[in-house]
Amino acid sequence: GEPPAAAAAAACLDVSCAKKHEVNILTLAARRLGWATTARGCGGAVVWVNTREDVTQRLPKLRDEEMLSHVPGMGLTCSKDTLAR
Repeated sequence: GEPPAAAAAAACLDVSCAKKHEVNILTLAARRLGWATTARGCGGAVVWVNTREDVTQRLPKLRDEEMLSHVPGMGLTCSKDTLAR
């Protein structure tokens, strides 16, 4: 199930730290869930981050109702080079 704090927050995915090629798929996934997306870095129910630096920068700014989404190694796993193999 969904964490209660995230469910109570406005359903929005912050993609300001997402790589350019990730924004489209994240937007499609958010729409499928009935969520909005923002790229302004103002936060959301879920804040998508890629790098350790993104985590370090966004974690202190995280509000109680927000969750940080970080999957270590995802960039490398989804690179064109890796997928072409």
